[in-house]
Order: sequence, then structure tokens, then C-alpha cells
Amino acid sequence: MQEVLTLNDFSNNYIWHSTDFDLLPTFHKNNVLLLGDAAHLALPFTSAGITNALVDAKCFSELLLAGKPFEEVCNNFYQLRATDLKEHVTLGRQIQEDFLNPTSENFKIPLIRNLNEASSKKLQKKISLLYFTDPVCSTCWLIQPQLRKMSLLYGAYIDIKYHMGGLLPNWNNYSRGIINKPDDAAAHWKEMGQIYEMPISPDVWIDSPLASSFPPSIAIKAAQLQNKIKAYNFHRRIKELLFFESKNISDIDLITKTALEVGLDEHKLIKDMGNIAKVKFEEDLALADTLGVSTLPTLIFSNQSNKEFILKGYQEFADLEQVILNLFPEAKADESIKSAIEMFQIYPSMATYEFSYLMGIDKLEAERVLEALKQSGKLQKVVSKSGTFWKLNS
Repeated sequence: MQEVLTLNDFSNNYIWHSTDFDLLPTFHKNNVLLLGDAAHLALPFTSAGITNALVDAKCFSELLLAGKPFEEVCNNFYQLRATDLKEHVTLGRQIQEDFLNPTSENFKIPLIRNLNEASSKKLQKKISLLYFTDPVCSTCWLIQPQLRKMSLLYGAYIDIKYHMGGLLPNWNNYSRGIINKPDDAAAHWKEMGQIYEMPISPDVWIDSPLASSFPPSIAIKAAQLQNKIKAYNFHRRIKELLFFESKNISDIDLITKTALEVGLDEHKLIKDMGNIAKVKFEEDLALADTLGVSTLPTLIFSNQSNKEFILKGYQEFADLEQVILNLFPEAKADESIKSAIEMFQIYPSMATYEFSYLMGIDKLEAERVLEALKQSGKLQKVVSKSGTFWKLNS
């Protein structure tokens, strides 16, 4: 599999967006009958599309050859097939849920009927992390290297749930520390860019200031409804657009384009933003209020014994690691990632500082390695006023 991925330049790959819909109330109308996927498209997790099409054909032909009227044949065909097909639709959804959320207590491996209890327990994460953040939170951006290193080394032990903190409802009577208006945000970001090594541009607050952080926050909640990994990529890309490219991430066209870029169903995302994702966002705000979250980021770690640690604001990796080891002393850092290209296969876009931080090398050595990968065609180099980003060619 690794060799196939390495040799494939992905220029001719087709992304298959699977479709899910409920069982139809009938498979026929007048003299038209639907069979196979045209009649009952289940999610690919059941892997039964061709089988069901063959069973449809056999079942329908036997009924037809019995010589009964066509309308009666079609009704009998539906009655014979509907129960099994509905189970396949339901099973596909169940397996999808377990596949996307493998910490579920009901996790099943398809085709493996006897998953023993001990194996199930191995799938449970030892540490829970509630991470309260916001798309426009500059500190949340500045600690990206530390959070990525934490996930890289200890991700096998941590179940991270991302919650929005509602940092910027609007600018009407807004007051948060030294920031009361867009100009204040620009000055603060400029100062942060001089202190920290992560690229951060204040230009958006001068050229196209966001009226609120709520629209991109709701978009992130909508992404989470589709796919956990793609939601993370969407969340990360939204931050890159804001902090590195100085884009107004509350723009709905930009949100749509970004969703499509990371492989989300952009139409569903926009639809969900108007209803269920908005509800999920409001639930995040209510949870933050209940837990007394007033600083972003806030990281609430807990283990299975309900032992808890709360970290607020900017964090060094050593602090994150210490909390993990306090909650689960048996945790071992995963040091398996050795090469630069392996790192980019995990994190397809990185600032120069992020790469040097994660690889444990100085900035000059990092730049040499990155330029070499660019020359070989494996990376793209993106330069802005605030710094340099590197993206994996795909």
C-alpha cells in the first residue's frame, strides 16, 4: 500500500463521494421497475451492491415467470426485498458511524463476528480532551505545533473533541482584554508575530475585517457532522486562510470553496449551517458556559477515573506531555515517524517552524530539507508577507 501511494501522482484519481438515502416506498411506477443501486443504494460499508442486484434479478424474474399481473408482481417484489434491503441501509450507517468514531463501545470489524471484549477495550482511548477554541483565536493558532506534536506522539491515547468558544459574536460593545475593535486585533496580531515563530498576518483586520467568528465556527460544526478527519482538515485550512493568507473566513463563498477543497460535501455543509450545525454550535457555547471557560484556548484533560487537568492559554509541549503522563503513566511516545515525507503525509501543510519543531531540527536544516523536497517535486512552497508554508503535492 505504501508503494502504491508513493508511485501514484494522483493526477488521474477520482474521488468517489458515496451517497446515502432512505429505502424508497416503492421500486416501480407504471411499467418502469428499478433494480439494484437504482432502487436501493446503501453506503459502501455493506459491500453488497452487486449481490443485491443479482438477488433482485433472480427474485423479480421468478415472480414474473409465475404469470401474474405486472402491478402485482412489482408489489410482491417490493414486499419480498424491502426488509433485507432496509437492514442493509441501516447496517451501512452503523458501520460508517463505528468507522468514523472507533472509540464507540459498539465498534465492529466488518465480516469479523467474534470481536472479544478484550479487543474492544483496546480501542478505547485512555484520555479525553475537550478543546475549546475559535477560528479567530490567535493563541489557538500559535500553539498548533505543540498540539500537532502531542497528537503525533500520544494521539493513540487521546480522544479529542473540538468545541467552539464564540470568541467574536460581533463588534458591538465588544471588549476582550486590550481588544475592542478590528484595529486593536491587528495591533495584537502584529505583536504576536514578532514574539512567536508561527506566521501570523494582521492584514485581514485592516483590509477585510471579520464581523464575527460565528459563521466559520458554525461551518466547522457542520464539517464535524460529516467526517471527523475532514472536519479537522477543514478547521486547519480555515485557520491557514485567516492567519497566513489574510482571508475573511466568514465569507460564505470561501467557506464553500474550502469545504470542497478538503473533500466535504459543500452543499450539505451549507444546508447544515442553517439548522443542525447552528444548534451544535449553541450547544458548544452552553457547555463552555457551564464549565466556566473564559480563556481560549482551554484544554480540559480527564481519564477514566475522572481525574482532571485544565490548561488555559498558550502551552509548551512539555506541559501537555506532563498532563498526559499524569493521567496515564503507561503512555509511550510514538517515535515511528522518521522521514520528512512521512511527516507531510500526516500533516500535508506546515509552516517552516512547524516542520522544524515536529522533526526536532533547527530552522536552517529544516529549510534545506524542505527546499530539496520542493526541487524533487514533492512539495509546493507558498510565500506570504508573514512567512512560508509548504504543502504536499497530490
